[in-house]
Amino acid sequence: MLLTRASLRNRVAVTVAGILIILFGVISLFRLPVQLSPDIERPVISIQTGWRAAAMCCAAFPACARCPQAHPGAVAL
Repeated sequence: MLLTRASLRNRVAVTVAGILIILFGVISLFRLPVQLSPDIERPVISIQTGWRAAAMCCAAFPACARCPQAHPGAVAL
């Protein structure tokens, strides 16, 4: 309760303390060594499906133009 009452009476001091905390945080972020920052890589998803009794063309490239079962709206690879 004491901290809340003191903060309400000294709004300028609270604002200055907040700005200093943000300033020191930004300075320390830019001075952080590269070894301590993690490597960020985009995740890769691999999906495999099986299609029994399909010709090699249809199994490998189901939307290819040579495939006799290609859908009319499919884009040729």
